[in-house]
Amino acid sequence: MPNSAAADEITIADIGNKAYAVDDQTVAKTDGTATRSPAGIIDDVDANGVWVRFDEALTNAS
Repeated sequence: MPNSAAADEITIADIGNKAYAVDDQTVAKTDGTATRSPAGIIDDVDANGVWVRFDEALTNAS
């Protein structure tokens, strides 16, 4: 998935944390002051973007 920029950019240090949906293809590090829904758990970050694990139970538990 495409990554956000600036303060919301996801890095490898964020692996294991929640990612939040910015739009139908972009994720961010924060919930945008409670304006974004959890998208899933950050599984990896590489040159292709952010890899997000879509698991409702994990997303709600973290």
